[in-house]
Amino acid sequence: MTNELKNKESYNWLYHLHYIRGEFETCEKQIQKHNAKSEYASYLIGLIKLRQSDVKGAITEFTSIKSNETTYVKAIARCLMLLGRHSNVCELIRESGLKLSPNDWQLWHILGTAYMHLGQISLAKDAFQHSLQATNQIEPFLLLSQCHLIESDTKSAIFVIRRATELSPNDATLNTKLGLLLFANGMSAKGVDKLMQLSHLSANSPGNLSLALAVGSVLQEIKMDIDGALYRYKMANNFESPCLWNNVAICFASRKKFVAAVSCLKRALYLNTLDWKINYNLGLLNLQLRQFASAFHYLKTAATLSNGLPNVFSLLAICLENLEDDTNARQAHITATKSPHGAFPLPLLNYAIYLHTTDMDRDLAIELLMEYEQCWLKRRANIDFDENMIKTATKLAQALNLSSHMAWTKEPPTHHAIANSINDGHADSENKGNTIKEENQADC
Repeated sequence: MTNELKNKESYNWLYHLHYIRGEFETCEKQIQKHNAKSEYASYLIGLIKLRQSDVKGAITEFTSIKSNETTYVKAIARCLMLLGRHSNVCELIRESGLKLSPNDWQLWHILGTAYMHLGQISLAKDAFQHSLQATNQIEPFLLLSQCHLIESDTKSAIFVIRRATELSPNDATLNTKLGLLLFANGMSAKGVDKLMQLSHLSANSPGNLSLALAVGSVLQEIKMDIDGALYRYKMANNFESPCLWNNVAICFASRKKFVAAVSCLKRALYLNTLDWKINYNLGLLNLQLRQFASAFHYLKTAATLSNGLPNVFSLLAICLENLEDDTNARQAHITATKSPHGAFPLPLLNYAIYLHTTDMDRDLAIELLMEYEQCWLKRRANIDFDENMIKTATKLAQALNLSSHMAWTKEPPTHHAIANSINDGHADSENKGNTIKEENQADC
């Protein structure tokens, strides 16, 4: 029995050597040649089948191993994850893996990931916390923060990432995540400072897409350094990213190079057809270029994919106005202003301008302008209120003889730049409220 075991295991070094060299076919041939299939040989065949996308074949090889090693349990669990059988993953780890090694952080991490896919966030958080008791690896920190974000608990998410950065202060992924979280949750100055601290990393470490997108977005929108942003995107060295092409397009659009911007956005759309922001930006650029039929096509798609965001419907209405379809234009304006997402200032202003310029309903236009004023009073620090929009609203108020009553004419609003959206608005009565809002995807 001992000699038989030695014969089976004696060629493991050779199998391992071929595998780590990437000589997978040779590895399989060697295993078949010696006709002495050890546990390690079965494990390597399973890994090779997994690389060849034969997940079911890999599971067959892993389950044929009669051993109580957690390595094989993890391998089977990962295969089940790829097949979407998350309930089976949870059952396998609870019934087998954790009984063999209750303090294995990877088992708890896989279990937490499976719970996340099942929507059981509280159980997922518990699993990630167990994982963190046994390791200081960054993966559990990132997914635990993601659980908090799913529950809209941004303070806890920031706390978790900050704890992770204390343990790994030089980790670019963690610092990028922390900077974006701070930026998106009312601490924009701290977020910008954190991301700019990473600026030298994005310039000197090619291949980090998330870092390049975050730093590039800050440079192009906050620092107005378009050349610096384009250089960071180039250093990302990942030209199959729809987010990257979207942001490059916004850089070109800011320089009025609309043909280049449209080309970049179409490349982004090819890579991710179902991203509503890319369709939205294409619609905006075509609207700017007065290609109203094309703009309608892209904005209609964006409205469908974004579950009817008011700003999308408002610009869709402007396309219909210019296509001389007044009936559907008014219906689109009504849909935008009566959205379940709440009141947004841009649709209110555009609809009021439409009613004023078409002499349809002066009283309703005044009512919409009053509602716009309420939005301004409640959200005056929001990016939705840029200088061009306020000028347009003032012109409309003057045309309706209401300028002396509007609150924004007495106190100018405060403006704050946001990393994932910029306004290049040109809303006025002459162009029927054609406000152009360009959006970036700083973190995909």
